[in-house]
Amino acid sequence: MNSVIIRPAELKDVEKMALVHVSAWKSTYKNIFSQDFLNNLSTDLWIKRFNDMIVNKRSFAFVAEFEKKITGDIIWGKSRDKNFDTLGEIYAINILPDYQKRNIGKTLILRALSELQYRHCYNSVFLKVVDKNENARKFYEHMGFKDTNIIIKDKIEDFYFNEIVYRYDFV
Repeated sequence: MNSVIIRPAELKDVEKMALVHVSAWKSTYKNIFSQDFLNNLSTDLWIKRFNDMIVNKRSFAFVAEFEKKITGDIIWGKSRDKNFDTLGEIYAINILPDYQKRNIGKTLILRALSELQYRHCYNSVFLKVVDKNENARKFYEHMGFKDTNIIIKDKIEDFYFNEIVYRYDFV
């Protein structure tokens, strides 16, 4: 039986991470975001962002390897939102559709939470999830995150949507 290996992301991983993000978004948001938007998703933007993130250490990332293939990743760091500036933030977690429901997401979340608590000394962490992404909301609640009832309006290109803030307290 193969096990999942969680390790820090490296520059050599950025193209595969970008593929994970695009594949996960196309699957996860197919009935939430416009199909035109999803059809036009490209790895180019993600590759640039991940290169910048790793080179400039703007945030932190782990990748999940299963059967010697990058199947998921998680990105976290200090809050990007001034309203939550004392909290750590999980910016993104994405798993390839064929590898979901195999505890890869759980393993990534637990590893990132450990880093945020013990290495970065946060007492609490937050993340934002698209309100219509019921599967992700259930997953985060199962992992111990609490719905704060805070809704943030966001926009990608010309598409507006709501995100719900979830919080995880270590103490």
